[in-house]
Amino acid sequence: MINKIIIINILIIFSSFVFGEQITQKFDAEKIKKININTSKGKVVLSSVTDKISLVITDKIKVSKECQIIVELQDNVLNAKTQSRGGDCEVNFNIAVPANVKLDVNIGSGDLEISYVHGNIHFKIGKGDVVINNPGHKVNGKIGSGTIKINYKMLPEKGVLDISSGRGETSVTLPEGSKITSNLKVGLGSIQNEIGEFENASFKINIKSGWGDIKITKIKL
Repeated sequence: MINKIIIINILIIFSSFVFGEQITQKFDAEKIKKININTSKGKVVLSSVTDKISLVITDKIKVSKECQIIVELQDNVLNAKTQSRGGDCEVNFNIAVPANVKLDVNIGSGDLEISYVHGNIHFKIGKGDVVINNPGHKVNGKIGSGTIKINYKMLPEKGVLDISSGRGETSVTLPEGSKITSNLKVGLGSIQNEIGEFENASFKINIKSGWGDIKITKIKL
């Protein structure tokens, strides 16, 4: 009798969660001008798409009945967000986006990957790692704890990269021959700038780190 009660209790607990379910939604890419993402926990991957369809793949990693997932297109803004009143709500978003779309990403805990999106990028993350490949002329981000890697294959002629990090290494890779001005500050850690300073450069890099190295390195393409 005791064993039956234990089994029933386990079934009740697991029935209140969803594991591993995946949902795919399609949107008209030409109608998307901005993407807002807001999630408490989970990984977000954004990559540019050249066709007319934007795909949003939602992976429910660990979701309780209190977790609400909203993915909708309203007034040229694609919203992907989670809401929960105390239950588990771990969701991964993988989104194919138009290359020139604006991004606003907020993650409580989770990693962020962005590739070949040239619109303005803004992100705010409590804890997690960030990788951004070949962004456009404006990136603004804030992270509590985690590493940041930003890689430019081609540096825009004019723009700004503005990063604030509480704890973790921040690295920026630029093509050899790039011209920048920079303002780099670290509380505890080292600063490395292989590119150097160019007073009249139109691309500015501002990085502030409480604890963690700051590295600007050059690569040959």
